Amino acid sequence: TQQRAMLKIALFLGLFWLIQSLVTIGFKLSSLHDKQFWLWVCAAHAIGVPSLWFLVRLYKEMNEPVAFGLAMGGAFLASQIALFLAFKPATSLLQWVGVLAICAGMVMLAVGSPGTTQPPVAQTPQAAEMP
Repeated sequence: TQQRAMLKIALFLGLFWLIQSLVTIGFKLSSLHDKQFWLWVCAAHAIGVPSLWFLVRLYKEMNEPVAFGLAMGGAFLASQIALFLAFKPATSLLQWVGVLAICAGMVMLAVGSPGTTQPPVAQTPQAAEMP
């Protein structure tokens, strides 16, 4: 059903965003601890690689450009929130406006014309010769 498909998309997006937030925290920690640099970099990559499975699943479930935009935009936003909560960096009003602009862009991307996802057409040698 369509409701089940939407739930699956929401789950895949949420898990992708969560994992990417953890990756961002890991990279930030690698920049803070010279002696543990490689530990944090390797940990971040080990955590991040499986998130690509969710991205690929999103490509199967929805229009690819929309899936990519929502996944990456949401990962950026989730990472910004995670970094803000974990490290309390100074953030200007203009930077928060930028974050809101990305939110608005994601909404526009999500509610825009859905388009269609069609599998690539395999060309046979006979089809290539046809006028």
